[in-house]
Amino acid sequence: PSAIDAVPAGTNVDIEGNGEILKITAEPVTGTRRAVAGPDGRIADVVFDRMPSPDVVERTGYRPGLLALTFDDGPDPTWTPRILD
Repeated sequence: PSAIDAVPAGTNVDIEGNGEILKITAEPVTGTRRAVAGPDGRIADVVFDRMPSPDVVERTGYRPGLLALTFDDGPDPTWTPRILD
């Protein structure tokens, strides 16, 4: 393969949706392409067999007017019922 066949995935992150809950839905993929030579030996076309893509992060949980409580270290038998009350 030639040096131009691999197309790096890049370092950007594609963020889709709205909200504070994040989920990684795709990891980076390196793209591949082939240069097609014309009759004169120069590149006449480039064919992409696979397009490169970055990390994809899906955002969810956007609910206007609502409040979400999360318990990172809970539930706690003393404090959780009091907070929910």
